[in-house]
Amino acid sequence: MSYPTFDEINQIRLLLKEATITHWLHAELFHFHWWINLILTLFPLYIWWKLVDKDRVFKILTFGLMISTVSITLDIAGINLVWWGYPNRLFPMIPPVFPFDVSNIAILNMIIYQYFCTWKSFFKAKLILATIYSFIFEPLFVIFGFYELYTWKYWYSFVGYIIMVVLIRWIVEKIDLSHNGTKQKN
Repeated sequence: MSYPTFDEINQIRLLLKEATITHWLHAELFHFHWWINLILTLFPLYIWWKLVDKDRVFKILTFGLMISTVSITLDIAGINLVWWGYPNRLFPMIPPVFPFDVSNIAILNMIIYQYFCTWKSFFKAKLILATIYSFIFEPLFVIFGFYELYTWKYWYSFVGYIIMVVLIRWIVEKIDLSHNGTKQKN
């Protein structure tokens, strides 16, 4: 059995790059979905900046950046494994999930992190947000052509949203306790 060489894979990547840019310039840029993507990226950032507790901004932003990093990584893996896809992009060379993961997912989770300080209230709020993301937003994005599911199920997203965010909150709280403990000793 013959396997593709790295050069053959690179040739496919070059073809994909050309097709992606051409498609984006002629079928996506400044079309309806592109404008909606732009609004869905910028509007939550504006809202967050108005709502964020400026005294806790570093901790909240740390939480949000960790959410973004994990979301982007998981989204790229899901796209590459052809579990789901995003037919529209804001920019042709940035993964199509980047604006959504950095803006929407991170922002709404940072707002929950800021306003629901106890583990119990945080977990309840996260359950509600995971339900809304998985069973309302994702199906709507499928209906309106922003998101395509191939082998993925909404239930998988629901569980993933909860595990990811709870684990990241735990990490941020541990880091904060370590930092505060060090600060108090000095």
